[in-house]
Amino acid sequence: EYILLPPQVLASDALVIYQGAQVDFAYDGPVLWHELGHGIIHSTSDWSTLVTIDARSANNESSALHEGISDLIAAMVGQDPIVGAYVGPRIDPQQSNIRNVDNQERCPDVLWGESHEDSLHFTGAVWEARAQFLGTDQGATFDAALYAAIVAFPPNVNFGSAAQIITATIARAFPGMADARTRMETAFDG
Repeated sequence: EYILLPPQVLASDALVIYQGAQVDFAYDGPVLWHELGHGIIHSTSDWSTLVTIDARSANNESSALHEGISDLIAAMVGQDPIVGAYVGPRIDPQQSNIRNVDNQERCPDVLWGESHEDSLHFTGAVWEARAQFLGTDQGATFDAALYAAIVAFPPNVNFGSAAQIITATIARAFPGMADARTRMETAFDG
């Protein structure tokens, strides 16, 4: 099937939320925030979707980061790690949500070539670290620092470089916390 979009959608930035026979995605706030996250990344960052190829595989870490950071934006806006609690069970009655950024996924176990799923270890690490930096502002300083890191990502960002940039930015955002860098490194190394 083809989806027909009005010409004005194709000529500009747009957030298109579909209605299906089973579910209206616009009813799920975190799904909307996730999609808005893609717009934020696209509008303010300079990274590209790059596939790296080696002797054994093709890897699209930048797309996984795009999905993961969009999930993190949704979780931070709603102060809830669950993305798609409304949509998930309507797509598949066996699911309670689409994704959960509060997870224990590990790399490379979680990598299987689908960008949403490939992001889970990254989102789990950032969400775990965020819990250590909540403070009295409920994460606002951490969230602002994460956004500053995202804006600083290079066009060829990957999991390793993203972790380094986020770690350095969080350490600068929390100068009074002597072990801020170590906390971030520990979360990413896990």
